[in-house]
Amino acid sequence: MDSVDRMQQHLGGTDDPTLVILKAHLLVEERLRDVLARICRSPEEVPAARLSFHQVLCLCRAVVGRQEDPAWGFGTRLNEVRNRMAHRLEPGPAYHSKLPLSAST
Repeated sequence: MDSVDRMQQHLGGTDDPTLVILKAHLLVEERLRDVLARICRSPEEVPAARLSFHQVLCLCRAVVGRQEDPAWGFGTRLNEVRNRMAHRLEPGPAYHSKLPLSAST
């Protein structure tokens, strides 16, 4: 199953913004960790580092480049929204509105 099919499978069946953000965060992190594993000579050593989403995002951005690509900003904003949700019992709708609907906005 490719990345697009996997995202559609996990995100397509819900309108709940909290669930969409949490699942999207997990799916993006999965892809980023795949990129990191592919560029490492010994990818089996990476889990021991216990890298956060933000650290993995920064490493991938440093290696891949294309800093102007809006996907990097989308990943950063997605992580910020997810972290706000994870650390507050009632994050409220204002947090959801800070995340654009696509990487290009």
